[in-house]
Amino acid sequence: MENNDLQPFQTVEPDDENARPTFLESLRLPAYFTLFIWFIHVSKRAIGLDFYWWGIYPREGIGLRGIFFAPLLHENWEHLASNTVPFLVSSVIVVYFFPRVALRAFWLIYFISGLCVWIFARTEAFVIGLSYVVYGLVSFILFSGIFRRSVRSIVLALIIVTLYSGMFEGVLPTPEILKKHISWEAHLIGAIVGALMAYFYKHELEEDEIHHPSVSDADKRPFFDADTFDKTREQRRREYEEHLADLRREQEERWRQQNLPPFGGWVSDDTFR
Repeated sequence: MENNDLQPFQTVEPDDENARPTFLESLRLPAYFTLFIWFIHVSKRAIGLDFYWWGIYPREGIGLRGIFFAPLLHENWEHLASNTVPFLVSSVIVVYFFPRVALRAFWLIYFISGLCVWIFARTEAFVIGLSYVVYGLVSFILFSGIFRRSVRSIVLALIIVTLYSGMFEGVLPTPEILKKHISWEAHLIGAIVGALMAYFYKHELEEDEIHHPSVSDADKRPFFDADTFDKTREQRRREYEEHLADLRREQEERWRQQNLPPFGGWVSDDTFR
């Protein structure tokens, strides 16, 4: 069942098709992708060739192929290792907690970020590495907490901020970043695309973000009126007096219907009918 108009806590029937995968199922695709990029790097080292020219070279025709291949290539072991753990953590979180949109969000971040890097990045060198995809995934998790406003997505966003707060420096052209020849604009582009994907998919809620009806829900009634504790003492006193007046009028009406005089049947101070 797919409905792009779902709102937070909207009442729908459960859908087993969109049930959350297990942790091992969530780990499978990210692990395969990680093994693939490690295999490429090991093979590159084994044959003694460098494939950096398959990266993105901004605004040059030869650099277009890097949109497909740049995230798979890394300069050295340190570069590869520094991207591996953040990618595994962020991608597993996306697949486990956002299974309805995980694959679509990943591939859109992958290709749109690459295209934008080709259009907007500096024309100084080839851009390679998985880092801008990692920034996109981290940004997707962070902004999903802002846009979806469910407790779970907000908690995930806080966890991401705690774990990867140091990554925010990578989107700025600081002297240290420029000295290391790191493409800060690729990181910034990845983060922006991840935020856009979070906004684009904000209505495709997961099962645990949607309120399902239950038998007990129909029987739940508030013990007090919703505005009980918003009233002043004077307001409650007036309501009480109005309630007593209503009861008195109802009693008098019943007396008249039974042909009884008011006040319990007394005709005078000393005579009772």
